[in-house]
Amino acid sequence: ADAHRGFMTLRKLRLRHRRFDGEWSAILDREVAMRGPACGVLPYDPARDAVALIRQFRPALHLATGAGWTWEAPGGGVAEGEEPSAAAVRELMEETGLNAKTLFSIGATAPRPAAFDEVVHLFVARVDIPREVVRAGASDEHEDIEMRRFSRAQALAMATDGRIVSAPTMVALMTLDRQRGRMFR
Repeated sequence: ADAHRGFMTLRKLRLRHRRFDGEWSAILDREVAMRGPACGVLPYDPARDAVALIRQFRPALHLATGAGWTWEAPGGGVAEGEEPSAAAVRELMEETGLNAKTLFSIGATAPRPAAFDEVVHLFVARVDIPREVVRAGASDEHEDIEMRRFSRAQALAMATDGRIVSAPTMVALMTLDRQRGRMFR
C-alpha cells in the first residue's frame, strides 16, 4: 500500500523472502521510496580532456549535511516507455544545452538499494564543451542549474576529496578514467 504520493511514492511493504539456508524469513515490514528508473550521463570532451558537471540544490542533501548544493553529472527520471539512452540525451540537453555526438552505456547502479527502488542507467556522452560556465535547467521543473567545465583530473580529484558526493557521478567518472581509451579511440 502507498503511504505517501508526491515527488516520489513511499510504499509500505509486508513481505517474506528465502534466506540463505532455504527457509523463509520472518514477516518484514518495510518502506520503500519508489522513484523508478533513472539515468545519469557524464559529458566528456576528448579534445579538451574535460567533463561538464552541473551544480544544483538538493533538499535531501541539505537536510543531511546542511550543504544542499552539489556537483553531479546531468540526469533524471526515465519516463514510462522511454529508453534510458533517450532519457540521457534529453536530460543532457535540458541540464547543459549540450548535444551528445556519441553515447556510451557504462552500466547501471542502485545507489540506495535498502530504501529506494531506483536503478540509475549510466552513460558517457562525447560532447564539445565550448564554454566554461552555462546556466540551464528545465523551468517547468523549477531547476536552477549551473554547468561548469572541469578537466578530467580536476573532476576525479573532486570525487576523491568529497566535493562530489553523488555516487552515480563518482561511478561514471571512475569508469571514464579507466575505459576512455576504449571509448574514445
